This record gives sequence, structure tokens and C-alpha cells, in this order.
Amino acid sequence: MCPVRRSRLWRIVAHTVRLVVAGLLAGIVAGAIAGLGSRVVMYVVRLMNPSYNGVPTHAGAEVGRITADGTLSLAIEGAFYGVAGAILYLIVRRWMPWNGFAKGLAYGTFLLIIAGPVVLDGQNYEYFRYVPPRVSVALLRCSTCSTGSSLRQ
Repeated sequence: MCPVRRSRLWRIVAHTVRLVVAGLLAGIVAGAIAGLGSRVVMYVVRLMNPSYNGVPTHAGAEVGRITADGTLSLAIEGAFYGVAGAILYLIVRRWMPWNGFAKGLAYGTFLLIIAGPVVLDGQNYEYFRYVPPRVSVALLRCSTCSTGSSLRQ
């Protein structure tokens, strides 16, 4: 192979590797932030209806009690999903409208459309037990859109 071709191929490979690594790191960070954002959503829901404090959830946790291992679990789970979101972003980014922050919000909305039916399980009574569903869904939508914006940045 001629040195010019090898050099060009190497630049393409190096650029692709940098893009993928940066995307995966952004996904880990954005996902962890989203996981922590879900903790904030839970706290806001708790503040909106304190009568459920101390009641066990379907997952066995206690409403109103914020624990380090529960928060870490949400951050790790968010990081896991963030990697998947980053890979998806690398695939669809050129077809997303707008630029900058608006592009991130568009991607967050896209994520909500794609993952919403899985994450926002209508059979899970936790979404309507403490507050009206529109409140839970709106708060989680904000969290999803902020994840999309942070991935874009």
C-alpha cells in the first residue's frame, strides 16, 4: 500500500476512534447525570406528596429515603443507558435538525419517543400512585431532554 493511502486511511481510522471514544465518554457522563436527575425527580415527587413517606415502593425501597447505594445504582444504570444513547446519537446525529443546544433537545425528544414506552411503563403504578401521571412524565421528560442536550455538548 502506498504511503499516501496508508496515511489517509490512518487519519480516517484515528478520527473514527476519537469520535467513538468521545461519544462513549459523553454517554457515560450524560447517563450518570440523567440517573442523578431521576433521583431529583423522585425527590420532587416526594415533596409534592409527603403523605407517602416511609411507604415501600414496588422495588422494596422506602419512599422519602435517599440512600447512597440507591443513588449510585441510579447513576450506574444511567451511565449504562447513556452509552447506548451516545451510540445511537453517533448514528442519527447527521439527520437531527438544528445545531447546538436545540439539536440536543431534539435528540432528547427523539430518545423519549424511542425509549419512552419502555421507561415509562404504563403498568407501573409508581407513575400515578404519588402524583398525577402528567407530573411524573413531565419531570422525566425534562430529565431525558437534558440528557440529549448534554450529549450534544
